[in-house]
Order: sequence, then C-alpha cells, then structure tokens
Amino acid sequence: MKEIILSEFCCKKKFVKFSSWASICNNAGSTAGVLVGNSLFLILESESFSNNYIRPFFGLERFMHFFGLVFIVSTTLILFFKSEKNFYQEESLDNNFSIKETFSLLNKILKLDPIKSLLIILFTSKIAFATSSIRILKMIEAGVPKETLGLLNGFFQFIQILTPILASKFFDLDRPLEAFLKIYPIRIVFTLLLAIWVYITPQFRSVNDGGYTFQYFFLYMILNTVYCLIFSSMALFKTAFFTEISDKNIGGTYMTLLNTIANIGLQWPTTLALYLVDALSIKACVFEKKPNLKTISNKKFFNDFLKTMHENTCISQFEQKNCQSYGAECIVQTDAFYFLTAICAVLGVIWMHKFKKPILNLQSLSKLDWRIIQVKNNQCEAFMRRINN
Repeated sequence: MKEIILSEFCCKKKFVKFSSWASICNNAGSTAGVLVGNSLFLILESESFSNNYIRPFFGLERFMHFFGLVFIVSTTLILFFKSEKNFYQEESLDNNFSIKETFSLLNKILKLDPIKSLLIILFTSKIAFATSSIRILKMIEAGVPKETLGLLNGFFQFIQILTPILASKFFDLDRPLEAFLKIYPIRIVFTLLLAIWVYITPQFRSVNDGGYTFQYFFLYMILNTVYCLIFSSMALFKTAFFTEISDKNIGGTYMTLLNTIANIGLQWPTTLALYLVDALSIKACVFEKKPNLKTISNKKFFNDFLKTMHENTCISQFEQKNCQSYGAECIVQTDAFYFLTAICAVLGVIWMHKFKKPILNLQSLSKLDWRIIQVKNNQCEAFMRRINN
C-alpha cells in the first residue's frame, strides 16, 4: 500500500518532474522500516546478545506494543496536524470508482500488449534467484548464530538505504530496464558465489567452541554487501520503470496492478524453492548414540525397529517425529539447495538471453503505448463514459 501511495503521488502531473525520486524514496524508506521492524527486534530479542551488551529489555510482546503505540500516535498526529491541498480531484480519474468500475479498468489495462509482455517478464525474472531466501536458513543450520546474522543484516540494510542514492548517480533512471539488464548477470554470479560460501561455511567453524571467527564474518560482509548493492539497484530500477510508464490519469490503479504482479513474481519462485529444497533433499534417521531400548515396548522386535529406522527417509512429518521419538535425528545427507541454486542460475541465463530483446523493446515504447486513455480533456470524456458502462 505504501508503495502504491508514494508512486501514485509522484505520478501526479504537478510532481512529474520529481518522478525519478519515487523509486529512490520508496526503496530507501522501505529498507529503513525493515531495519527497525526486523533486524533491530531480532538483536534486542536475543538473550545472549542483550546480556553481553545491553541487557534484555525487549521481548516480542513489548516490541509490538511499543511500536504499535508509535504507529498510532504518529498517524494520528499526521491526521490532525498535516494538511495538503486537494489537487487529486482535478487531476486523478480513478477517484470514487465503484468496485465494478475498478475491475473494468484493470481488465482494460491487462489487455494492453505492452502489459502482457511485462506481465510475463515480471512473473519469470526472479526464477534465477529463487533460492536466495534459503541461504540464511542454511547458515543457521550450519551453526551461525541468528543474532549475529541479525546484527549483520542491520548493516546490510543500511547499505540498501544508501544504494538508491548511489545507483542514481551511476545509472540513468530514465532508462531503468537497460540498467536492469546490465546488473542481472552480475546478480546471478553472486548468487552462485554465496551458495558456495554456504557450502564451505562449516569449514570455518571452530572445533573448540563451535563458533565462527571474525575472518568468516568479515569475508561474508564483503560478499553480501556487493550482493545487497545489486539487489537494491534492481528493486530501484523496477520501481523507476513502473513510475515512468504508469498512466498519470489513473496512477493509483495502475501502480496497484504493477506492484501486485511484481510481488507475485517475487513470491512464487521462493515458495516453490522452499518446498523443493525440503522435498528433494536426501535425509536419513541417524542415531548419535545407542538407541534407548526403554522406549521400545517389545524388545524382540528390536532388529525390525532398527531396520525401520534405517529405512526412515524423514520426508514426511510422521517419519520425522517417529525418528525423534526414539532419540535419533534426521540428518540431511544430500542437500538439494546447491543443486537447485545451480539449476536456477542456468534458467536465469536462458531467461536473460530470451527476454533481452523484449525488455529493450518495452523500454523504447512511448508512454502513450501504456495508456488506455488518449487524453482529450473534459475529464477524458467523462472517463470513457465510466469505462464504457
């Protein structure tokens, strides 16, 4: 909702000269919010971190209560003390739409040929990076403290706040898709490098205390800082392009549609990857020490029991609980994360080769090609007779 309001605001004719700043403000502000709402809480919630540095003073309940009050007070103050001119009434055509008229408008937008091409691109562009969100989970599985990762994530998000400003200095935001194509292959490379980093992570673990050295986190910060710069730049270019092509007469509705498509295109590969990594990984039920015979009601079936546990693949929840109930543990013997990351990278290279020309074609289109209303005034002829009745 925040993205839609901000971008729709910058789409207005009175502010069109500031439209290139919409993506900068959007990405920087979003990251700052995540920094406070996610990383800061994770750090403060950690008992070990707080005991060592600041003592624990925030749990989930108190954190939500505090920032809930901050949200209520700040929005109430804005409601009563911040005023703005009602310039929307004269400029925007998507005010006071009924639900039926809104969906009719969305249907007309979806029938535009450029939108059809953009929809396919947005739905498939994130396949190459589908396993990126799993990387942190794998590091935690390897014993990297989640509190330390949360602390580092705060640094990475600070980098992401600065990225939109830096990227605007080095890339032409008037042609965001060209910039997107330039850094797309670089992100694929760093996705593979970070997957390799996860693979070698256990080798950095101390034999004595099971912890990780400063050198490990320093190298990780270098790698992930570059990745964050690339990731944030791509998000910046996406928002800049949306702001550029949105019909200024129906900016809110147009931006709602584009952001919805982009979010679906971001989420479905990640969701599928999470499922496939778990489903395709080869696991086994392993006893770290001799099984507890007291948990077996009839000892003469002990051999059958061992055979059953040996054949336990820990795929289903039942098998996992059955394994754990006898003091064993489901161990991943072959992790599908690395295989899927490589497959996704290959698909990303194929995608880039196939869609490079269509993407450049979309960039070269006139803004009129993205409009369903060729403006003639008189409120666009009563807004196309209320979307053709």
